[in-house]
Amino acid sequence: MPGLDKWIKEPEREEKEEKEEKEEIKEQKKDSVTNKQNTVLEASKKASEASTKIKTKPKQLKPQKFLLKCGKSKCNYQRILLKRVLTDQDTICPRCKGKMKIMKSS
Repeated sequence: MPGLDKWIKEPEREEKEEKEEKEEIKEQKKDSVTNKQNTVLEASKKASEASTKIKTKPKQLKPQKFLLKCGKSKCNYQRILLKRVLTDQDTICPRCKGKMKIMKSS
């Protein structure tokens, strides 16, 4: 049966092949860990740059708090909005379609 020898592996060869496969897997894991660390460092740099950009924005762009009340006494609908600028659609009451009054803005 000389033809079956090539199909039967010696135990030493199998162990060597398994060790080589394990080493390759370890190397791949190490590479992926270093890649992840690099991406985390890059992300933190971008975040720090973004935070400096946020600090330099003008104060006018902060959202304001608006307290709106419906002008009709029967409706008495109230709404609080956090926006930079109110639109015409914001001042219309969703219940009765009346005009809402701005009570407070800060």
